[in-house]
Amino acid sequence: MEMYADEDARGGVLEPEGIVGIKYRKDRQLETMARLDPTYGDLKRRSLEKGLSAEQQTEIKNQMTERENLLLPVYLQIALQYSDLHDRAGRMKAKDTIRMPLQWSQARRFFYWRLRRRLNEEYVLKRMAASQSKELQSRAANLHTLEAWAALPNFGGDDMSVAMWYEENRKTVHDKIEAIKAETIAYDVASLMRSNKQGGLKGVATVLSMLPVAEKEEVLKWLSKA
Repeated sequence: MEMYADEDARGGVLEPEGIVGIKYRKDRQLETMARLDPTYGDLKRRSLEKGLSAEQQTEIKNQMTERENLLLPVYLQIALQYSDLHDRAGRMKAKDTIRMPLQWSQARRFFYWRLRRRLNEEYVLKRMAASQSKELQSRAANLHTLEAWAALPNFGGDDMSVAMWYEENRKTVHDKIEAIKAETIAYDVASLMRSNKQGGLKGVATVLSMLPVAEKEEVLKWLSKA
């Protein structure tokens, strides 16, 4: 199933404030501040030194509080922005929860061409699969084959061009699928001959006996060239 989201959609249940309140509380913000801010980090290291007087401890604590009051609003805004970015359509696409983000104003046009392309494509893929041996059937491989047949610059994303190509090249696609079918039959006959030569030859003889004279002569002429 393909999933999509508007460019401005959000994927989570919580607002950024809620996420930060749960996963990035004040104590963790202070840990980050001690790691990233040299001034606050130095004050914290000094506060942990042994042998400090009460006045020194109070002075360091006051400086730390002053630094926290200065920087915490900045760290909070960064955390909120990060949480919001983590929840947007781009991140959903990166995590493969959606195929791609869409502009809501263009959604109807997009899905029209997407559906038109997929209906054509699924019909062709089913015909290709029906023309192949089970061990050779592969949706991914057949899609790759269709991409090679179409030779379009953006086969994966340009649904309109792909849909139009399918519709304008029905005979070409039909002929190519018939060629696949012929190759599959040839492969099956060859496999049968390898597994049971006498039975395979007997089958060929039976088929030849059922053909009209003109077709039989044509087959024999073709076999003589093999």
